Amino acid sequence: MADDSEFLKTWTRNGHIIPEGENYQRLEYARTLEIIGEDPMTLYEGEMGDAIVKAIQDKGGLMTKQDLIDYQPVWRDPISSTYRGYKVTSVSAPASGAVLLSALGTMNEFPLKDPGSERDNHITIEALRLAYGERTALGDPAFVKDTKETEKRMLADPKAKAQFIKDETQEPEAYTNE
Repeated sequence: MADDSEFLKTWTRNGHIIPEGENYQRLEYARTLEIIGEDPMTLYEGEMGDAIVKAIQDKGGLMTKQDLIDYQPVWRDPISSTYRGYKVTSVSAPASGAVLLSALGTMNEFPLKDPGSERDNHITIEALRLAYGERTALGDPAFVKDTKETEKRMLADPKAKAQFIKDETQEPEAYTNE
């Protein structure tokens, strides 16, 4: 990331990462959203589309302007779960909303004792490892069979998943979907 000029421009100030809790403004991003709001097609066919393709190709990507022009968005119903009494809604596959919700469900089984403590961080990390292990069974529903069922299974029975969290980090195989 230290070599990524966009990262440095966005997340650093005077050569240092912007500290937690400090306010910052993303004026360029705000203007980008305004432009898209005024003319959504600029994202695909205009200068913004050109900039997206150039940025991707400069990093070795294969996207073309025609890929953007031909893109058709697909509506997918969101998924939701609860975390500490709050309803949390996220994106469904092919995005990783089920990973987030699965991890939150597992974390929900443990009372927060001291946020930021080694114990609470360990639980968070282990819950994320378990959830990302399940992610291997997901994919784009247009190409991977039973994706909805996999998401439902990921969100079901967080108590059972919580039992896998031990005091020590486990071997990588313990976190896989196999």
